[in-house]
Amino acid sequence: MARVARRGFLVPRRLPARDWEQSGMGTGQPHRFLPGLAGLHWPGQGPRIVCLHGWEGRASHFVAIAERLADRGFEVFAVDGPAHGRSAGRVAHPVVFAEALLAVDAVHGPFHAAIGHSMGVSAMLYARTLGLRIDRLVCLAGPLRASAVLERFMDMMGLEQPARDRFVTLVERLVRQPSSLLELDRLAPHLGVPGLIVHGTADPDVPWTDSEALAAAWPESDLMLLEGFGHRRILRERAVLDRIEAFLEIA
Repeated sequence: MARVARRGFLVPRRLPARDWEQSGMGTGQPHRFLPGLAGLHWPGQGPRIVCLHGWEGRASHFVAIAERLADRGFEVFAVDGPAHGRSAGRVAHPVVFAEALLAVDAVHGPFHAAIGHSMGVSAMLYARTLGLRIDRLVCLAGPLRASAVLERFMDMMGLEQPARDRFVTLVERLVRQPSSLLELDRLAPHLGVPGLIVHGTADPDVPWTDSEALAAAWPESDLMLLEGFGHRRILRERAVLDRIEAFLEIA
């Protein structure tokens, strides 16, 4: 059971794009950052922005945000994380996402800002502690602690205690890092850059209180809660786009 659960936890499905993504995908140009690492690019003459999606997402999740920022002159790169979208790989987790983000930074950085959604937030903040070169961070519906994500998944799978212990061991062995590494409230005080944190109060995947706790631990951050919004709608909500644009504006 632990091995079955590990496969379900670390091997994503490559899901088809939704209608709201398809409508804007024509404006983003397919881009290959490195062999095996793909994404989308919105050209511009202004500061560079990099975006990283969450579990079973893809670069096109950022079409609304990227189009708005490109219209304002920013140059936007959205990454297909490992084992997602058009990127290679079979296994995914925040550590390999962070490594991919650092690889993009080495080619196209430094960046004015990084924007992450869901698991992409965990990877983005971890990458920052490893030297990701950015001036600002935008965190959309990110989980606070990897250990809590593991617990929620084990509850969903109905694992008993022996299988739970084995599952955590198997995951940490494959990731090569303890789950305690990704406790964002512990990373936040050391990020050294301002942040914008956005979360919907009706999010069924990640509790909005995770973002509240992250904001409390991050002195240089602002929190935006959207009453009644779920996990992905915030990626295309006008009020969120307005807030991101204002946060990234350069005087």
